[in-house]
Amino acid sequence: MAPEPVFDIAHLGHVELLSNEPEASLRFVVDVLGLTESGREGESVYLRAYDDYEFHTLKLTASNTTGMRHVGYRATSAQALQRRVTAIEQLGLGIGWSDGDLGHGPAYQFRDPDDHVFEIYYDTRRYEAPPDQKPALKNQPQRFPARGVATRRLDHFNLLAVDVAAIRDFLPKALGSRVTEQIVLNDGSVGGCWFTVNNKSTTSPTHGIRPAPAAASITSPTPSTSVSTSCRPRIFSSKTAST
Repeated sequence: MAPEPVFDIAHLGHVELLSNEPEASLRFVVDVLGLTESGREGESVYLRAYDDYEFHTLKLTASNTTGMRHVGYRATSAQALQRRVTAIEQLGLGIGWSDGDLGHGPAYQFRDPDDHVFEIYYDTRRYEAPPDQKPALKNQPQRFPARGVATRRLDHFNLLAVDVAAIRDFLPKALGSRVTEQIVLNDGSVGGCWFTVNNKSTTSPTHGIRPAPAAASITSPTPSTSVSTSCRPRIFSSKTAST
């Protein structure tokens, strides 16, 4: 019998990226990706896509290296968060609780088998637009920025992994993710895998896992991690605003 579907995770919330050129990175995500700054704390700048309801979509942190520090998911309820914590602790890869940051309350952090850091939270801060960013419609959090590609929302992200199969088996147990697609090579190894945590109407995955290059030298705090953008951004959904 197939396991019962788990819907404890509401959606992908945010990604924290490290940059050794923070000012240049900030100009890029504001002027090219069209994100809007929503706050600052310490070495971090919080930015948001205009249609995300939460305080931030991206946390950009100055560092002496580059990479993804963590990715955050919002739970559907406080009880759902606790169920995920219990499941993750049974898997033995929990890190523990943090107090949260400018964008959300307490979060439980854990690692996957390839050492990527995830966190799950429930208490969140909704974005309140200043007067110059107030939308005309009350069901929208922010006015269309008309800047760069005007990224609409955080849609999915892409990770590199040494052992894709290990993460494919782990994330459904930790997050309740469902595998939507995978690439199985002729030798039986898994060359890629895509997951989702909710019943989205789009075909885009919440996140994808691909094998890391064997000869790559990676110095980020989360080894074998890659978060990338292109003309069709991999991190962000860049849909145009409807008229």
